[in-house]
Amino acid sequence: TALVALNSANAEEIQFSKIYHLLEGWAYQAIVRMEMVNHFLPTLNASYYQFNGQDAALNHEMEQRIRQVWTGMMNQSFQHCALETVHVFSPWHRMFEIGIDLTLSYR
Repeated sequence: TALVALNSANAEEIQFSKIYHLLEGWAYQAIVRMEMVNHFLPTLNASYYQFNGQDAALNHEMEQRIRQVWTGMMNQSFQHCALETVHVFSPWHRMFEIGIDLTLSYR
């Protein structure tokens, strides 16, 4: 769904793509991931490459932290959009690459 805006004239598709890439490429990669590695993984005895069966807890924490970045830093730039759902999954069970399923509503 991230490339849905490629060559699109639909404003909502373009906004979705912008938000998706900012959440995954900036919020997660630059902010959330480092916070998780430094502060959350040690509490679960997990590491960057070894989740120790804690995938659900890690993904849930990533969802919460991504939502916090949205609320604290991004939502003022996208006032006509509401972040309804954020679902994070870790297809390779490591911290450097995640998937995000988003649901946005438009005002």
